Amino acid sequence: TKEKRLQELNKLVNYYSNKKNQEYLGKIVKVLVIDKSEKDENKVCGYTETMKLVNVIAPKETIGQIIDVEIIEAKSFSLDGKIVEK
Repeated sequence: TKEKRLQELNKLVNYYSNKKNQEYLGKIVKVLVIDKSEKDENKVCGYTETMKLVNVIAPKETIGQIIDVEIIEAKSFSLDGKIVEK
C-alpha cells in the first residue's frame, strides 16, 4: 500500500512540475552558470532567478557569468536552453 501511494504521489509531482516548466518554453531568461553539466560535456548548467535548473549548450568560459538563455525544452525537473547572442 505504501509503495502504491508513493508511486501515485510521484506521478502527481512529476505532472505538475512538468506543467509548470512548460510555461518557460520559448522564453528568454537570465541564468547564473555555476558548473559544467554532469551528463553532457558540451553543456553548462545554472539556475534562473526563480531557481529553475537549466542546461545550456555554451562554452565553459561562461561559468560564473549571468547569461541570457532561450528555453528550448522543458522536462519535469530541468530546462534545456541555448545561449542568446546579443
